[in-house]
Amino acid sequence: MTANTFQLYSSRHGLPSDLVLDIVKSSKGILFETGYSGIGVIDNGAVYSFKGLMGNNTFLAIREFKGRMYGITTQELCELNYESGRMNVVKRIPTPESGVGLATIKDQLVVACKNGLYLFDNDDLILLTKDRINQITCIYSKDDFIWLGNYQHQVNGYQFKKEGLQWKAEWVYGYTGKGYDNIHCIATDDNNTIYIGTRLAGLFRVNKIRKSPSTRQLKVDDGLSDNNIRSFLFLPDHSLLVGTGSGVDRISETGKDSLKIDNINNFFGFSSTVYKMIADTGKALLLGAETGLIRLTGLPVEDTFSNKLPVFISSVELVNKQDSLIDITAPVHLQYDNSTISINYASPVFSNERSLQFSYWLKGSGQQTWSAPTTNSSVTFPNLSSGHYTFMVRALGPGGNPSSQIATLELYIDPPFWRTWWFLSLVFALLSLSTILLVRRRINAIRKEAQFKQAIAESEMMALRAQMNPHFIFNCISSIDNFIQDNDKENASAWLNKFAKLIRGILDNSHNEVIPLWKDWSTTKLYLELEQLRSDNAFQFTMEASASLLNGHYRIPPMIIQPYVENAIHHGIKHRGDKSGLIIIKASMEDQQLVFDIDDNGVGRERSAALKDKNPIAHTSYGMQMSSERIALFNGDHKTELQIIDKKDKEGKPEGTRVLIKLWV
Repeated sequence: MTANTFQLYSSRHGLPSDLVLDIVKSSKGILFETGYSGIGVIDNGAVYSFKGLMGNNTFLAIREFKGRMYGITTQELCELNYESGRMNVVKRIPTPESGVGLATIKDQLVVACKNGLYLFDNDDLILLTKDRINQITCIYSKDDFIWLGNYQHQVNGYQFKKEGLQWKAEWVYGYTGKGYDNIHCIATDDNNTIYIGTRLAGLFRVNKIRKSPSTRQLKVDDGLSDNNIRSFLFLPDHSLLVGTGSGVDRISETGKDSLKIDNINNFFGFSSTVYKMIADTGKALLLGAETGLIRLTGLPVEDTFSNKLPVFISSVELVNKQDSLIDITAPVHLQYDNSTISINYASPVFSNERSLQFSYWLKGSGQQTWSAPTTNSSVTFPNLSSGHYTFMVRALGPGGNPSSQIATLELYIDPPFWRTWWFLSLVFALLSLSTILLVRRRINAIRKEAQFKQAIAESEMMALRAQMNPHFIFNCISSIDNFIQDNDKENASAWLNKFAKLIRGILDNSHNEVIPLWKDWSTTKLYLELEQLRSDNAFQFTMEASASLLNGHYRIPPMIIQPYVENAIHHGIKHRGDKSGLIIIKASMEDQQLVFDIDDNGVGRERSAALKDKNPIAHTSYGMQMSSERIALFNGDHKTELQIIDKKDKEGKPEGTRVLIKLWV
């Protein structure tokens, strides 16, 4: 089967303009196109542009006649000479009136003007007829007949014949439609049927051999892409291609007075006004469009592939949450309490979509077979219970025949995790192992040394990475264990979830010298939430940073401000003895420096030092010392700016501590 391809030539590829009104392929295989500003030529793959041949006049049509190329504007018929990438105007023959188009018939060149039909003979335009000709808009020729359309929804047919030494065009048929509308194009088939394309009213199919000609109108409501019809082309299988204001349609007869319309442009994925269509080599098509010259290959035949209609699952959404598209590149896992989903699917076929149907099957839900055919392109499943499901969907072709192609999606609805005690035990074991690995990694990092200055700096950064108070870890694990022993599921779940996220964040960040600001911001927030839970909400905290700052590309050493936050909690807030503690953390940009502002309303450094017992825990001061060294390493040659401010009230009494940290980013 020929591959389906869409190839576009436009002004970016060398054509005079994007608009292509007419196309012709010469006897030498050279392609000529007309449009605004001039003529474009594609010769053996090379694209040539010839602008200004007739000033700013637009070439309306071009034809080959007796080995020469002829183009027409509204004012002149031009004989053109093209050779090896060069073109010039050989002769210019003024038209008696406004030019419209060209046609070749019986080895003659016929010129359609606004109010007359002319024969080109010996470099002159000879009048053939003005009979019933008024405001001509298009010309079409086939066999012995010339067809003309006008502004008043009229079509007239003339028999072109030679009497003696003279050629004549004798009127033989006329059709007038209802209302007034421009005729853009005309075509006839072997069954004496005339196809008429209009500007606004769609397509008219007229059988001219009956005593009372039958007329059938086709519009958007019947399946056409657009009511603006610009061109026709018959295919070898006798189907008719229709160029519209929105692409290309194909009309095929499926029985007596029964037609099928396929939207070809949907298959190839384009939408553009198509002014001209011709057949090319290799069963390809050439389209003259408002966006350029289009070459289509592998024109689909839906009857052949009706049993292989493609279908795909486009998206899965949580119904109870807005903007909740789910990643469907892998099996979908959902929580038990958020399992109402909507599955959307589609089939990129090119037939009229109103006739497309689907059938689906959700295995594992109790549904025993495929659903009844439906035109809906989505289905909603409410409150799926825990378990494994397989969703399948297929498209149905004409007559309801199911396609052999099926799209599938695996769904897993997870049970409440607090009901699986083995899972809690496993997580506890993994967290303990992760803690041991983290400590070992930290010890190994401290022992590493490098031979060069840069290596030394990197080694120090590795040795001074994110620290976490082992007492804090032990207390968190003990609290989780107490909740489990007391069967306090809610608190166990909350603690375990937050603690797992914090440890995972520390493990992830320990591999990197610097991490995104937003990630360290989230880790610090988790740490504060755990300290808040562990202290029975002895303090409140706020974290202020603009969305643009958090979404920026700023990277900092991991856990760089955590020791100062920990110091505020354990040496400031802790000694207040009440639950009105407050920590405010702000992040902002000043010049090229990222500024952290850590403000607490604790007892202050002086009172904290006086309250220390005989066995103080040195971790916090050690962590602050390391953070100070890390800040110096990170800032490099820049001055290290770290300020610790003792806040006092009007009476000189301590009312907290404020820390300012500035990082060059």
